[in-house]
Amino acid sequence: APVPGLNLSKAGVLSDTNSSGQVDGGDTIAYTFTAKNTGTAPLTAVKVNDAKLSGSAIDCVATLAVGATASCTPTQKYTLTAADITAGKVDNTASGSALFGATTVNTTSNATSTVTFPVKPTVNATNGKTITGNATPGATVVIKNAAGDIIDTVTADSSGKYTSTPATPVADGTVLKVSTKDAAGNLSAPATTTVDAQ
Repeated sequence: APVPGLNLSKAGVLSDTNSSGQVDGGDTIAYTFTAKNTGTAPLTAVKVNDAKLSGSAIDCVATLAVGATASCTPTQKYTLTAADITAGKVDNTASGSALFGATTVNTTSNATSTVTFPVKPTVNATNGKTITGNATPGATVVIKNAAGDIIDTVTADSSGKYTSTPATPVADGTVLKVSTKDAAGNLSAPATTTVDAQ
């Protein structure tokens, strides 16, 4: 007799929805779900249950033949909260269901996804000759002035400390904006300090 089986996986993509140029509240994650028919029976009405996207099941794939794989990207998106920004990630879990005839078939295991993004660093008071602070270990640290010009880009060490020694000391009174950047090019909200040449 045919044995139905359904597997679901998911992946999330972060978007700078509010065009702020940094990861902050209001940005969104769009999730793509991939359903695979792992059984020996054709399936219909594949749905996704994801509490972060919707309170009810989301239609994903109409029909799924034996051995077939199909994907959907629901229009519903997850909006980042202040707590997410602080955590630097969003963990999300979803389950799937389908029909084999009139029988409901559920996924044997949940689909999980973790979307990470850069966390706001710290920056210490500076005289403009040396700029230091803390960031996520190994993170790329981008130092800009108020106009958005890049002064330096450095990498935080294994303990999270970073040090920048600009070729030309930064002028007294310059506002520095320090962000971390991830591999995808996403920037954190900036930490700021004003140069005091003393």
